[in-house]
Amino acid sequence: MADQQRGGVLPRWRADGKELFYRNATFDFYAVAVTLEPRFTAGIPQRLFKRRLQGDLASTPSWTVTADGQKFLLNAALATTQAVPFTVVVNWPETLSSK
Repeated sequence: MADQQRGGVLPRWRADGKELFYRNATFDFYAVAVTLEPRFTAGIPQRLFKRRLQGDLASTPSWTVTADGQKFLLNAALATTQAVPFTVVVNWPETLSSK
């Protein structure tokens, strides 16, 4: 309950306005049901999942949710610290001209 009371950042609305999604500083994602009429009221936040994202907490949005609130698109951090291999091609202009 303590995390819920500390709030969150980068909120996203479900397209119909009936649910609000957000994440907190420790990358826990929450959903809270809301009503807008006759006045704004919020239900009890429900923790959905935890997933570390790329970038800092308040940077360019690193996640979004589908209009129905059923799927999330995340710019997630890799689970491994192993370097991704890459290839450096030298003298590539000569390679092109020989073909």
